[in-house]
Amino acid sequence: MLFIFLLACNRQEPQIQQSKRVDVKLQPEIPGDIEVSISELHKVIPESKEWSESQKKRMWSLFHMIESPCASEKGSMLSSLKAGECAASILFKERALRNMSLDDDLLIDLLTVPDSWYPNALQGQKKVTVELWIDEPIIAKERLLSHLKQLDGADLRICVRSKGEEKLRDHPLPIGHEMSDIESLFIKNVKNRETCSSSLSEKVRSSPTWFVEGFRLRGFQSIRSIQRLISFSKQDKE
Repeated sequence: MLFIFLLACNRQEPQIQQSKRVDVKLQPEIPGDIEVSISELHKVIPESKEWSESQKKRMWSLFHMIESPCASEKGSMLSSLKAGECAASILFKERALRNMSLDDDLLIDLLTVPDSWYPNALQGQKKVTVELWIDEPIIAKERLLSHLKQLDGADLRICVRSKGEEKLRDHPLPIGHEMSDIESLFIKNVKNRETCSSSLSEKVRSSPTWFVEGFRLRGFQSIRSIQRLISFSKQDKE
């Protein structure tokens, strides 16, 4: 009798695979307004012409659910790609196309950032550029140095604001006498001709503020958060 009871329970409760955040099962139940229909996907992403229906639904869902990374835009990645004015959205689209084989969680992680992207950041041509903005007097100097010593894979540009004026510290590192311990940092060959992205000064709301290839991170971010953006940007340049 107990065996029959357990068998009946098993029949009533078949195992169902748990849905992830982006899944074809979500369609068309996506949050917010549908800005670009799935039938128009090929106009925004020409490569989708070669995709299966399930691939189209998956990527259409993904780009609808992720917001445009550009600070000047409101709306989804699909809307941004349709407008064609945000270079970061195009960059993210290319990332997605290279990594379609990843599961949903990993793909979402590749295409989401905690803050906005600013096109006026002076980015590196072949190497990733990290532009660090700090105000004088420099707060929590030792903590900042500890962060910098653990980062790698990028060129460093430090912009110091003093009484509302910005100035670029000399390169290569170290920077000045009061920060001479920077000698052991990961970048030692930055050329003096590098300049700060002056237009970004008004986008600095806290000290420090980081711009990794134009993607802003405010305050004392974790090493992992900064290195994550460096690593993704490095892959984009390869």
